[in-house]
Amino acid sequence: MLSSASIGLARSARTLFPPLSTSISQSPIPHSVPHRNFWFWGFSKSTAPSLNVSNLRKETTFNTALSLRYLPFDADRQPHQRHWCLLGEITAIIPWPLRLCLHIKDMNNEQLLIAFYDNKRGETFAKNPDLKPGRTMAFLYPKFHYFFDGQTGLRIEQSAVQEGRVKILPYTMDTILKVNDKIWEEKDRCQKCQKEGVELNRCARCKSAVYCGKDCQTADWNEHKKLCKAFTEVKWFTDKNWVSASVKNFRF
Repeated sequence: MLSSASIGLARSARTLFPPLSTSISQSPIPHSVPHRNFWFWGFSKSTAPSLNVSNLRKETTFNTALSLRYLPFDADRQPHQRHWCLLGEITAIIPWPLRLCLHIKDMNNEQLLIAFYDNKRGETFAKNPDLKPGRTMAFLYPKFHYFFDGQTGLRIEQSAVQEGRVKILPYTMDTILKVNDKIWEEKDRCQKCQKEGVELNRCARCKSAVYCGKDCQTADWNEHKKLCKAFTEVKWFTDKNWVSASVKNFRF
């Protein structure tokens, strides 16, 4: 039986960490199904889409909250999957004086608590002007954490900050995924007029968008400029070999 002091401490913790609107802990994987047969809940390995490991939509590389939670049980992931990452869009910055705490949502709109336990308690990131709702954060080699008040998410330690495993991307998740999809689509036609079977030239800045000529590139600029700079950020992820054992650890 919990003492009155323990109950009071738990209530205080819940006040300091406002509960999330959704909790993946309420949706466990059925015990009757072997964990190793699931890349994520509801989809077996045989039905998972076949994507390049560097595609941001490849969940065995770019985890969601649910796949990250059951990572230790996925016997198929190691040693084939050497590197992994979690992307999440900031939904709220929690006004708590002791350390930086955030709520983010992953690609499946699952909510996670991010709490900084580094030496500066998140001060380095708190001063970043891009730390605001609508921006996306990237976490290399994250580990799922259960907080004292029952919430789940990531506990950011000093090693993660020191080793460059946390980064703020000044774009929404939708923008990042839109750029990712454009990177992986076949470049066999002009991005503006859709003409095929002609020589195509790449945008000199992002090296991804292709056009049949200067006229099409100029005509498409008002639309393309919204994504052009984001290509550089996203290609940092898509150009990596996430199963390579020759690289010890990636860092931002």
